[in-house]
Amino acid sequence: MKEAPRSKKELEQRLAEIREREKRIREKMSRIKHKIAVISGKGGVGKSTVTSLLALTLATRGYKVGVFDSDFHGPSIPKMLGMEAAAATVTGGKIIPPEGPYGIKVISIYYFLPEPTTAVIWRGPLKRSFLEELLDRTEFGDIEFLLFDLPPGCVAGSCPVLTPSGAVDASSVRPGDTVLSVLPTIRGYEVVGLSLAEAAVKDVAYRGVERVYALRTRRAALLATPNHPVLALRHGSLSWVRLAALRPGDSVVVVEGGCGECSTWDLLSGRAGPFRLERVISVAPAGAAPVYDISVAGGECFVSGGLVAHNTGDEALNLVQVIPDLAGVIAVTQPTAVSAIAVAKALDFARKVNIRVIGVIENMSYFEPPEGGKTYKIFEGEGGEFLSTRFGVPLLGRVPVDPMVSEYGDKGLDALMMNPRLKIVQIFNSIVDKLLEVLGG
Repeated sequence: MKEAPRSKKELEQRLAEIREREKRIREKMSRIKHKIAVISGKGGVGKSTVTSLLALTLATRGYKVGVFDSDFHGPSIPKMLGMEAAAATVTGGKIIPPEGPYGIKVISIYYFLPEPTTAVIWRGPLKRSFLEELLDRTEFGDIEFLLFDLPPGCVAGSCPVLTPSGAVDASSVRPGDTVLSVLPTIRGYEVVGLSLAEAAVKDVAYRGVERVYALRTRRAALLATPNHPVLALRHGSLSWVRLAALRPGDSVVVVEGGCGECSTWDLLSGRAGPFRLERVISVAPAGAAPVYDISVAGGECFVSGGLVAHNTGDEALNLVQVIPDLAGVIAVTQPTAVSAIAVAKALDFARKVNIRVIGVIENMSYFEPPEGGKTYKIFEGEGGEFLSTRFGVPLLGRVPVDPMVSEYGDKGLDALMMNPRLKIVQIFNSIVDKLLEVLGG
């Protein structure tokens, strides 16, 4: 792993390398018509299963499909597609992905592990480096669909992070340190309040040299990557806005220090304890700088440069920075409010980095016994409908809890495609019909 640059010349050299690599990736990805990210915002909702079934359904329609498995810590796509015995080959510096059922091409860290059970304990910069290496060197060819995950904004090393004893540079924060964390209070599907409390830092990772933007209010200043999410006021409610999308005059949440809590109404009324709304004075590109990814325990936010910054350890936006021309994202949620809120945050991020939200799939929506006749709600809530309405996008489908999916997820989901009368196959054909309609064919 490279160390942080020590001189202006080295900084400029790193920036030139970044631009050249991004140029190669853009040229390679331009050959692929539809690049779609399947996202969720939280684990355990069945995102990999949905990705696999989408790929299989598209491939059975005759489309040329690839899957980029970007789950470094639990790569499951090869197993779900029955491709565990396959292998990626390296020829002349190029990576040739293996082809699976219906010609689906898959690239995954799974193919580079010495054993399937080998743990990947890489930190942020190594994961990003490997991600970009795969994008740069993998030869997918002229496929029509490439399905993969979105991964986060980072703060500059010189940007202050608020701790109980005062502000420290992000570059000096270490795992185990205590910082001030902002936790949302959720009622139903809405954020109705904020509280400021102490939280432990889980991880801090140097992510290299990146382009950064500088934002300034009367009492706060933030230096971070363009995609870094900042808590701001939009249309009368709090939402995450990427740094580069903010404009002078926009209102952002500023933290003055001291633990406490407030309701959203108090914040709007100016009676907000440690929180205030302030107008953005300026926001503009500020060259390049060493940046750091900070992960806070509990999956909550931290305070950087006096602003509420999202916990960047969830790997949600790296891919946006590398591939700016994604066709869009498909969000997978469970019916529950907990799942829907997490997915809403992910979709907010996507919108703020100008990525199209194609639609929502509600997974584990219900259970229907084999004999049919009646359905049962396993999880309470209407998360798919909520997200569809909130973001004004189609609810592409509701996927039931199906024991056959669980069974064949270990054997290879392609076996399900052989029986077009199966309900799960019919549901995914309907989802793909709607997807193709949204994409324009």
